[in-house]
Amino acid sequence: MTTINEKIAFEQLRKILEPLGIDLSKKEEIMVSRFGKRVRKLGLSSFEEYVTYLSKNEKDEIKNAINVVTTNTTWFFRESEHYNNFRNSLKIRH
Repeated sequence: MTTINEKIAFEQLRKILEPLGIDLSKKEEIMVSRFGKRVRKLGLSSFEEYVTYLSKNEKDEIKNAINVVTTNTTWFFRESEHYNNFRNSLKIRH
């Protein structure tokens, strides 16, 4: 469960990333968790401190933030069941 301060910081993070087309709705707890490694690497003490850091250093840090929130893979069919369901729904329609 996230704290009140984490919720406020998360809203600030959403405001930074939404103009880039990144939708973080309903992903608060997982995103706070994902940023833990970045927080530690920078020697910061909390997710809230990271969001402040990102706000002040957006030009240099935004690429790292994007890498944290996105799934970086080139394997197109990494979740084949989704594609099978999609293919089957198309067959039903035609």
